[in-house]
Amino acid sequence: MQLLRHNGPSQPNLSPSPHRPTNIRAHLHRYRRIGLHGRGSDGPDFASELFEARTALGQSLPQHFPTWKWVFPSSQERFSTVFQEELDQWFDIYSLSNPSEREGLQVEGLRVSVEFVLGLFEDEVQIVGAGRLVLGGISQGCATSLHALLAGRYRLGGYFGISGWIPFKAQIDGVVKDASKSRLNSHVFEFYQTTLGLESPGSIPENVADLKLQTPMFLCHGADDEYVDVSPGRQIRTVLERMGMTVTWREYEKCGHWIKEPEGSKQ
Repeated sequence: MQLLRHNGPSQPNLSPSPHRPTNIRAHLHRYRRIGLHGRGSDGPDFASELFEARTALGQSLPQHFPTWKWVFPSSQERFSTVFQEELDQWFDIYSLSNPSEREGLQVEGLRVSVEFVLGLFEDEVQIVGAGRLVLGGISQGCATSLHALLAGRYRLGGYFGISGWIPFKAQIDGVVKDASKSRLNSHVFEFYQTTLGLESPGSIPENVADLKLQTPMFLCHGADDEYVDVSPGRQIRTVLERMGMTVTWREYEKCGHWIKEPEGSKQ
């Protein structure tokens, strides 16, 4: 089954069957939540770890959200320039402490991965509608899903980002600063699509770009995150708010590179 929609050079497929944990209440599922794992993990592992989290009521996430269907795609293996080996990662990256260092390494993986995610939530939108779909991820999965949201065509029901950063932050800041207010939305989306080579920037109507910016955003980050410093997470908030998006930001103590239980589990 071909899931990628890439018009450039052929690339190996990502996981053709995203992990969808079974639930005896499947007949109740009226919403979708797509979650992207971090580097070195995969869809099933992310699902297993996330479902161990408990809300203030002591419930797992499937128990707390019984009408949600959970979808956990897996990245393909890619060669890591830093570790000199194949890793499960959405794109190659040279430095987590400085994500902009050798930023060109990120482009090809992001292009393929974003296309994959766009195709995945396009399928889910046809089933439940964009307003009932939530997209997000942790760490590198957060970075990838942000690109997918901004390169997509829908106002989603919501977005969640855990311990992440926004690739090409400096360039996006430049676009936001230089674009006129009336054309800011489309200029930002044109930048994303031009950078990743997804499609012609001129094909995005202004009203579609406006609607996408209305997607509610939830971001959380551990103040003591030992893998991705909290400062790049704060930068996501700053960039998105400059674009006119509504962002709920939570910064947690003693959280590390994960969600804060139970505060962050129910978001």
